[in-house]
Amino acid sequence: MEYALPYILAYDLARCVSGCIALWVATQKKRPPLEGWLVGFFLGLLGVLIEACLPTRTKVKPRKRIPTVERYKEPEYDAGESEAADWITGG
Repeated sequence: MEYALPYILAYDLARCVSGCIALWVATQKKRPPLEGWLVGFFLGLLGVLIEACLPTRTKVKPRKRIPTVERYKEPEYDAGESEAADWITGG
């Protein structure tokens, strides 16, 4: 068991290196960097090849706008004093 540790460390190092190479390829192709790193890390050199074969993105999708509170405010009702008094007294 003690002889397996260097092999495990070398295997993990190779996975990290292939993840970094795939990350670099993904950024060159304007793709999400996390996608490139995950594909390279889990699939190794095959993942780097897959990331290199994916199409280059020409446009970056704009982020969705988060609606603000002011956009959903209810319109203010401008009631005169007589209308409010009639409504309160019921008459």
